[in-house]
Amino acid sequence: MKLLVTCFSDLEDVMMCLPFIKGLQDLFPQSDITLASYQKFEKISKIAPYIHYFLPDDSREAFYKKEAKLFEYDQIIDIDRLLTGAMDRDLAAFLKSKITDENVSDYEHRIEMLLKYLPRTVRRTHLHLQESLSGYEKSKNILKEDFDLVIYPFEKNKNTKSNVYNLNQFLSYFNQMNPEKKVLLIGFRHQLESLNQILDCKTLNTSIQTAVVDIESCLSLIKKAKYFIVGNSPLKYLASQSSATVFDIHSTLDSLRKNGIYKDQSYSLYLNEKPLQKIVYREDEFVFENSAHFLSYFVTSVMDNDYEKMLLLTEGYQVQSKIYKTSLSHAYGWRCVPLFWNKESFKEFLAYNSLRFTNFEKDITIFENVYDHIMEDSDYSYDRVFYETSEYLNQIIHLREILSKDSTFGIFLKLQNLEEQSSYKKIIQIMADYLNFDIHQQKEVLKIEELQRRLPRVRTQLKDIQKFLTQFKIYASQKILESFDSTSDLRI
Repeated sequence: MKLLVTCFSDLEDVMMCLPFIKGLQDLFPQSDITLASYQKFEKISKIAPYIHYFLPDDSREAFYKKEAKLFEYDQIIDIDRLLTGAMDRDLAAFLKSKITDENVSDYEHRIEMLLKYLPRTVRRTHLHLQESLSGYEKSKNILKEDFDLVIYPFEKNKNTKSNVYNLNQFLSYFNQMNPEKKVLLIGFRHQLESLNQILDCKTLNTSIQTAVVDIESCLSLIKKAKYFIVGNSPLKYLASQSSATVFDIHSTLDSLRKNGIYKDQSYSLYLNEKPLQKIVYREDEFVFENSAHFLSYFVTSVMDNDYEKMLLLTEGYQVQSKIYKTSLSHAYGWRCVPLFWNKESFKEFLAYNSLRFTNFEKDITIFENVYDHIMEDSDYSYDRVFYETSEYLNQIIHLREILSKDSTFGIFLKLQNLEEQSSYKKIIQIMADYLNFDIHQQKEVLKIEELQRRLPRVRTQLKDIQKFLTQFKIYASQKILESFDSTSDLRI
């Protein structure tokens, strides 16, 4: 069998599709898998042994115009389309997947948007990459010694330093706390000038070096490192199969949840872009000058295996940062677990994981599974977890019942009523996303154009439709309203 996977996007999307391609190989072990992408990503096929052939082209449009070549393949899989969340029925049928329009958005991490098409037996796998001989030789020539900390200081698709924290300040603080540690800054060839500018800072000592890498040599360097700091950059996926602990830094929580490091035992951090202004939480806690200062303390506490200090930082500075530990499991897939548990973190955890639980029926075991799952990652007793979570879990189950049984209009009205309870706002928002609702925080508007397939057939008159929409502040364009007459079926 010949399979073709196309991905004409950025490096991040190409890296994120690798677990899916590995799943294809596990599902069809005798198949030949071809990846079509930009020429600059050809080296990815050298470190991903399940990619048998690579087809370069200038653009997605140019590639798909070559229809004669496409007929050679038994199945063509368009990653760019899948990552938009669009449902591919042909692919679902080919892979005998149970994915449907209703659960197409059940998964949070973008890697899982692809894995949902695969059977569970080949899902939730780590990124499987191998170190190439040429990459090993390049990294050996670049460096003659091992480093404690490797940093890629650039943001996704940018050649400038991360704006989430000041790198020069971080290095200065980190050097003061860890004078014996060796630090390596890496970048691609076009980023060499920016790397040299960082080293020009007079406050930095000689234990910091720079190296110009490509994808192959970068993989080799990361495998040798104990710790790796990266912003929202696709290079973090190169570290997904290594033993290095990754500090994955984001400036928004949405970015963290969709593009977080897909790896066990690493850290995803949300750092407020606004610098800290000498925040003191309690008298016996630290005073931080800025986000770089905070980050250097947290990284040092992880290196020192000082769990007490990690909890102190996570609890005391929740306004300025949120810190999660990542894990992968076959039962739940990618998990981003808060280091510090309180009522808010319980609610947040349940809200963002509610769609992952596939059996929210009246079976009592679902409650036990949820509590056991939380207790795996927290130090709280069963009674404490039950007390903190039961209210929210019941609300999630209630919302699941609404979403599965009522008409679209009924769902909308009930959600409107529930939203008056501010404590459930986040859960409601997440659960509303299950049906692609657009619930605005201020205007409480539902855009009907986005729900065309979901509304039931209703026979009514146009004036009744307009009255209903006006009464409940539901927006529908005049063009849609004029497309119905008094005798037709309403199917907005």
